Amino acid sequence: IHGQGGETAADQVRVFSEGTKAVETPAEANRRRYNGGEVDSPARNLDRYMVDLADQYLAPFKVRMIYRTDRFGRGGD
Repeated sequence: IHGQGGETAADQVRVFSEGTKAVETPAEANRRRYNGGEVDSPARNLDRYMVDLADQYLAPFKVRMIYRTDRFGRGGD
């Protein structure tokens, strides 16, 4: 990780993952709200898998899950 102030953390990585799709239909949104599935998107499932792999095989390396589509202040480049 390379922070805004110039600090670095070579022992961790941030993984940004989208929750709900931007093109979600009203019916899909209702179903998600009813079932509580916002954190069950394919991207977030992959995120959790990466955390598990890092914990198992790459200790002390850490994968940090960030529940956002992109970094703060970024436009999705």
